[in-house]
Parts: sequence; C-alpha cells; structure tokens
Amino acid sequence: MRYRLLGQSGLLVSEICLGAMTYGGKGRWQPIGQLGLAEVEGQIRTAFDTGVNFIDTANVYSEGDSGGLVGQALKSLKLPREELAIATKVRVRMGAGPNQVGLSRAHIMGGVNASLRRLQLDYIDLYQIHGQDTGTMRFQPSDRNRHGSSSNCTACRSCARPGGEDFCRAGLP
Repeated sequence: MRYRLLGQSGLLVSEICLGAMTYGGKGRWQPIGQLGLAEVEGQIRTAFDTGVNFIDTANVYSEGDSGGLVGQALKSLKLPREELAIATKVRVRMGAGPNQVGLSRAHIMGGVNASLRRLQLDYIDLYQIHGQDTGTMRFQPSDRNRHGSSSNCTACRSCARPGGEDFCRAGLP
C-alpha cells in the first residue's frame, strides 16, 4: 500500500480510503447498501490487513448508523487507533430542527460530539464539510477534530480559514 501526507498535517493516509456509505441501510440510504456488522467487520479487517488505514463515513449515512457500525467494528476488531485515520463529515440535515443542518458552530460541534459517540473514539482525524452552506462559510478546527477539509470543491473555493488561507489547499496543520 502506498501512503500520502494528508495536506500539511503530518498524518500519512493510504491512497485507498474505505468508504462507509453502504453501511447500515437506514432511511433513504437503504437502496445504496445495507451492510450489517459482520460484513462491516469483514471489510474493515480486510482493508486494514492490506494496508488501508483511511476510513471515511458521514454523520448522515444511514442516519448515523454507518458511523455506529464503524465504531462497533473498530472496537470488536481491536485495531490500533494510532494506525488509523478516521474521517467523517458535517452539513447535511440530521433532524427536523432549524439548527440541525448547515455549518453553524452549533451544528458542527453537535456533529463532532455525535460522531465521536457513534464511532466510540476520542478524536476524529479528518472532519470534512459535506457540501456548501451559503449562510456560514467559515470552518475552524477544534481540539476534538485534528484536521478539516471540504468534500465539495465549490464550498472549498468559497471557504477560507480566519487567516485568509484556503484550508483545502493548505491541509490544515
């Protein structure tokens, strides 16, 4: 497996990332995939054994069940946390309330905390913006997520770190 630096973070991630969008199959995600815990554990074990250390999910995948399955699998497989790079995303609606969508500080921090609970982790390696929110266009990493990026090129070009540096190109130290 080949590894690359994640921006300027110093974190080495495998060139292949295991995506978890097919895990769970709840709600609108059911047609995309309905993998349960046994299949998730098998995929994560196989990926890890072949050198994949980069796992990506999102708070919205299967209404959070995807991240929960990843967390359960990581716990049961007892993989070394320091050898993994876990990514998740924020922006998409997670409830009916007016603040349960977007890139407000409240939604971002709520998303971080919910993801940490589901993933059963102490930190997230990469927290990504999962689409544009024209109402709030700044992203600031916190002590609970080490690196941030945008998974949407339009949003990436629109968002700047407080110092004016485009965080997608900069790699967030």
